[in-house]
Amino acid sequence: MNKVLLFLITMMWSLTVGAQDFTVKNYSVEIMINGKGYFDVVENYDLNFDTYKHGIYRTILTNYDLVDSAGKASKRRIKIDNIEVPNHKFEAPFD
Repeated sequence: MNKVLLFLITMMWSLTVGAQDFTVKNYSVEIMINGKGYFDVVENYDLNFDTYKHGIYRTILTNYDLVDSAGKASKRRIKIDNIEVPNHKFEAPFD
């Protein structure tokens, strides 16, 4: 379970930003893992932009290799089925 949590924290922190014309006042993430292995992630950002911007670009890692205790690697994929951006109409392609 600790490896899964470490992976999720690393995955959530992969915020991709070009030139940083903003400061992060606060960032929080809440990860809820259920018994079947599914998880819900809620991220909250409090940002101050120094220049006019439309927001941030967030990359979420969905493909990764999992190596078991015997050293066998298998490809894994995380399915994303819901992204919400409060107070904004937002759609993302889900396959």
